[in-house]
Amino acid sequence: MQGGRAWISTKSTPPSGPKKAPEVELGCIQDLSVPAYVVWGAGTDVGKTLISAGICEYFSRVNKDGAVLFLKPFQTGYPEDSDADTVAGVCGGRSEVGDHAQELLLAGEEVTEFPCLLNPKDSNVVARTEYAWSQPVSPHLAVQLEGRAVTDGQIISSLQKSLGKFAATDGKLPGSMALVETAGAVNSPGPAGTGQVDMLRTLRLPGANSQLLLRLLRFVQH
Repeated sequence: MQGGRAWISTKSTPPSGPKKAPEVELGCIQDLSVPAYVVWGAGTDVGKTLISAGICEYFSRVNKDGAVLFLKPFQTGYPEDSDADTVAGVCGGRSEVGDHAQELLLAGEEVTEFPCLLNPKDSNVVARTEYAWSQPVSPHLAVQLEGRAVTDGQIISSLQKSLGKFAATDGKLPGSMALVETAGAVNSPGPAGTGQVDMLRTLRLPGANSQLLLRLLRFVQH
């Protein structure tokens, strides 16, 4: 949920179009015994984080002996806007950050309070932000404004590492699952300018459309 973001609309793609994702060494992506999904949306502020939080909360309640991992590969407007923190807050979970995102926290004034606010010891939900920029704009624009660029390969590698570690540890618990939330629209540019649908295709993870899930939820409620 990232209102006011200057995401690039996929309805009017510039002549050059999003960059094509380079080939990335796949390696061992994910233990198939651990369900893992990607949450997509038609744009920003369309309910991806709301749906993600609902799914994580549901799994954490139904499968109390299992574990839930929420991954936000890249976030802008950080740390004021953090989808991982939103999910952790809804689920009573624990928020984690990668080294890249941690750079912004270390430069902030409230970093000393961060571990106390979002680090419950008995939680079975972990929400992690890997890469982050402070400007509330599309990731590729944030890189142009702030620097601290990352490649598609680095993003995919970090996701593989997090999913692999989860599968080898808490993911072995019955009822565990992992969720990856995208940023902006399906083909919005990532930090390196590559359309997310091309970049994340490497992981071969099944996806869920947030708008369809919200419509289904409204239908069930009525």
